[in-house]
Amino acid sequence: MKDIWRKVLYSLLGKIFKNQIIDAPIHLNGTEKILIFRYDRIGDMVVSLPSFEFLRAKFPNVQICVLASEKNKFLLENYPYADSIFILPNNVLKLIKTLFELRKQKFDLIINFVFHKTTKAGILANLIEPKAIKINLGHETRKIYHKLFNSLVRPDIRWKVPMSEFLLHYISQIFDLPFEQSFLERYNFWIPPESLTFAEDFFKKTHGKKYLLINISARLKWRSENYRKLAEKIVNIYPDVVIIFVSHPVDSMRLKEIVNGLDGRVYSYSSSNLYNVITLIKYVDIVFTPDTSIVHFANAFKKPIVFVHIKKNSIIFEWQPNLSPHIRFSAASKDNFDEIGVDRILESIKFFLDQIENENPKPNIN
Repeated sequence: MKDIWRKVLYSLLGKIFKNQIIDAPIHLNGTEKILIFRYDRIGDMVVSLPSFEFLRAKFPNVQICVLASEKNKFLLENYPYADSIFILPNNVLKLIKTLFELRKQKFDLIINFVFHKTTKAGILANLIEPKAIKINLGHETRKIYHKLFNSLVRPDIRWKVPMSEFLLHYISQIFDLPFEQSFLERYNFWIPPESLTFAEDFFKKTHGKKYLLINISARLKWRSENYRKLAEKIVNIYPDVVIIFVSHPVDSMRLKEIVNGLDGRVYSYSSSNLYNVITLIKYVDIVFTPDTSIVHFANAFKKPIVFVHIKKNSIIFEWQPNLSPHIRFSAASKDNFDEIGVDRILESIKFFLDQIENENPKPNIN
């Protein structure tokens, strides 16, 4: 019944929007205005940055605009590879106003980077600019998406490479550009000076040669006692290791419970200022976290990562780090990874700690 309603809906949308099929590659004259949909989560924006820079390098005079979300828009502050940033609001009245503003832009191309809720993306694209060439990821069983998009592009490496690399292939295939591996290292987001100062002051208070950051804030939880036992074992084994626990303010009480009474080499930081957390990640040696945007920030700085994801997530390979050495664990539950013992996580962290040289007594924050 669901498939029948889908066919009816798409048949109706096809008659309304009347999109003609345009096969890739798309050829540009170099002065077009492009809108990229990236209105989802923070991590999604992080993995998109290399493809934005790649597009700017290949078409320096094209206007690159991004439709972001309230959550991930901050990553495009002072970002040199996007000309304009628009925010997709959740409020209906604000959404209508935003759509009118976007229609005035007269975009030539709209490229969708949001590969879930495709119907929503397609309707938005047609409402924003009916005449634009609208491009989406192709699907072998969903050719009906042509009712909403002019061009469906399906790189054959889907599910085989991390998302940052996949998006670069996606852009390459759309415009028939040679794939360039070097762009996969370009996560050039801006960090405000005050956050750099914060990190400098924070590390001045510490006394260690190796730094481990542990994030406790995620949908996937671990018992507080597990985090506490892990920290106790690490400081007992490694006298030169400093542990920094970070959390969102909603987990601040749990964080206090974890660190209360621990060794003086265990620190905590709870804040909604993600820039400050990002800066801490930039200067630590190793990161341990459930699967959140923290994984992608650590990857951007090429930090070794131990992370835990939900086993049922069949596309986890797409969201693995592309630059960082990493060890990942799969949790059977979507709510917690309590079945993964402290010693298993400890051995993974030890694996990376033992590889780090002890040359610098402090993080290099110059």
